Amino acid sequence: MNEKVAYTTFQPGIQFGRKDYREWNPGDEHIGLMYQFRTDRQMDSQVPIIPDASFDLLICCDPIHPSIAIWTSPVAYSIKNQPDFVPDAEYFCVRFLPEQYVLPINESMKSLNDLQAPLHNVMNLQDEEGLLESIATAKGFEERIRIFQNYMRVYLQSAESRRDAKTLVNYLIGEIYRTKGTAEIHSLAEDTGYSERYIRKKFEEQVGFSPKLFAQIVRFQGAIQDITRGQEDLTQIAHKYGYYDQAHLIKEFKKFTNYPPSHYRNVMNYA
Repeated sequence: MNEKVAYTTFQPGIQFGRKDYREWNPGDEHIGLMYQFRTDRQMDSQVPIIPDASFDLLICCDPIHPSIAIWTSPVAYSIKNQPDFVPDAEYFCVRFLPEQYVLPINESMKSLNDLQAPLHNVMNLQDEEGLLESIATAKGFEERIRIFQNYMRVYLQSAESRRDAKTLVNYLIGEIYRTKGTAEIHSLAEDTGYSERYIRKKFEEQVGFSPKLFAQIVRFQGAIQDITRGQEDLTQIAHKYGYYDQAHLIKEFKKFTNYPPSHYRNVMNYA
């Protein structure tokens, strides 16, 4: 059984430049991040998103226009056109990890890549109206966290029936995390005794990406977080995440962000 390694995700288009942004990582095997921000009175409706292989629930806390939407990860840099953002409203959001099995999504995740839609188009939450009302009327970020965690207990109780169906793919995900995205798919096939074709099929159904692309996203997510911290140079980061060299890192970075690494260091004042 592989060692549990935490996967953290970074979305600069959401996390920076948002009014009153707050976040909390619960260290949960299903939820990677809970965060909150307030929209501007005249907010730009275009949000740049980079691949992270996760999906987010966006809960609008406006008392007049409450709603729950889902955003899923793109394969490459993408712009989420969000014309329905309510101006000057708080949004409480939950990012679910690729290995989650607590929410029963009945469709293949591959068919949901780069999706933005009302959540009920993808799944039916129990008492969605009650959850919306509770979140919208809560007094702050911490109370919303407690409300959502209490709400999820119903799903956690029934989630074990779905665990076995996810065991193979979640083992593969764990190996990709453990190796920082450098695990070779043929080695994973040999390790598990399944064919590469079978692994790819099951992986795409659950995660939405091929194992190879998912591994690239995992190491990219690690690299971009290190780059924005500014504590290591690009050669060190390339070596750490198994890129051939600095040029390989820059090429893959631009593939997933449309920008070179220097752009993010400049934005974060680490130039």
